[in-house]
Amino acid sequence: MQAKVSELSTMYWRKGELIWDDYMRHSEYLLTPESEYVLYWFRAWRELDSIAVHGNKYLGITAQLLKNGLLIVKQSSEEAHEEKVKSAWEIWGNAASSFHFASRVNSNNVFLSLDENVIKKKEKILGSPQPPPFKEYLDCDLIPILECDEPLLQSCTLLQALENRKSVRQFSDESLSLSKLGKILTLSGGIKKIENDLAGGVAIFKNSPSAGACSPFEIYVYANRVDTLSPGLYHYAPHRNGLEFLDSSFSFNLHNLGGQPWLVECAALILFTAIIERSQWHYETCRAYRDLLIGLGHLSQTLQLVVSAIGCASVFATAVCDEEIEQLIGLNGGEILLGTTAIGNPLKQ
Repeated sequence: MQAKVSELSTMYWRKGELIWDDYMRHSEYLLTPESEYVLYWFRAWRELDSIAVHGNKYLGITAQLLKNGLLIVKQSSEEAHEEKVKSAWEIWGNAASSFHFASRVNSNNVFLSLDENVIKKKEKILGSPQPPPFKEYLDCDLIPILECDEPLLQSCTLLQALENRKSVRQFSDESLSLSKLGKILTLSGGIKKIENDLAGGVAIFKNSPSAGACSPFEIYVYANRVDTLSPGLYHYAPHRNGLEFLDSSFSFNLHNLGGQPWLVECAALILFTAIIERSQWHYETCRAYRDLLIGLGHLSQTLQLVVSAIGCASVFATAVCDEEIEQLIGLNGGEILLGTTAIGNPLKQ
C-alpha cells in the first residue's frame, strides 16, 4: 500500500510551532519534528512500511498521520477527491481554494440557536467592547452634504433605474455637482437608523444590508472634477453628514488603477474599504470574510442604482493595485480595499 502527503492543506508557523492546517476538514495539527520527517518522507508515493528503515517508532506516527488525513492512500476515495478538487481550482491556485473551503460550512459545524447566540453576544459585550462603528478624521476639515432635491431622482422609478443601469467607461469633461455626489453617498452609504441593543451591540441600518448590521464598510472619494470641492482625497462620514478632506496632493496613476484610464479620468472615484474588526467582533469564524465580499456587492449595486436614477454614469472595478492604493490612503492590514466605482456625467449623444 502506497501513501503520500495530502496536498489539500497549508502549513504555517505560530509562536515557533509548525501547524498543519487541513482547510477541507477545518482541522489543525501541531507537527513534531518526527511527524515533519514522516511528511517529508512521503512527499511522493512510497510504501507505507518504507518509513521503518528509520526506526519502528515512525510506523506509529505514520499510522496516526494517515488516520488524521495528513497522508492519503493511493487509489483511495481520498485520492480521487483530492485530484478532483485540485483540477477544479488549479487555475486560481491554492490560496483561492484554501479560502473557499476554509470558509465553507461543513456538516460537522454547529449552529447556535437564537437564544444561545443572544447569551454569547451579551457575554462578549461585557468582556470585549464593540469596535467603534464609525471612522473619524476629526482633525480634518468637514465639508457638509446639504440636503437638496434632484428632479431626476424624484421622478425615476426603481424599474427605470434598473433598466438604465450599465457599466460606462467614457465620461464627459463636465464636473459632477456636489449635490449629486452627496445624494449618491447618502442614499448608498448613509445611515437610516442606529440601534443599541444589549443583546447585540450597536446596529447600523443602511439602504444596503451588512451581516450583523455591523456596517464594516468605509467610503473614500477621490474628487477629480466635483463642483466646489478642491481636488483630492476625502472620507465620507455618514454620522457627520459630510466629507472629511484628507489630502489635496493625493493622486492616482494608471498603474495603481490597473491600467484603466476611465478610473483616472472620471469626475469622482469611490473607494470601498472594510474594517475587518467590526465583522470579527460579531462573527469569529472566517466564514464572515465572505460576508464582506457579499456586502460589497450590495453596497456597490445600491450606489450604481442611485447613480443611474440621478442621471449619471458609473463603472465598478476591482482590478486595481490594492497594495499601492492602501498605502496611498494610509490603511493598515485591519482596513482593506475591496473595490472602486468611477462616477461621472455621461457623454452627450
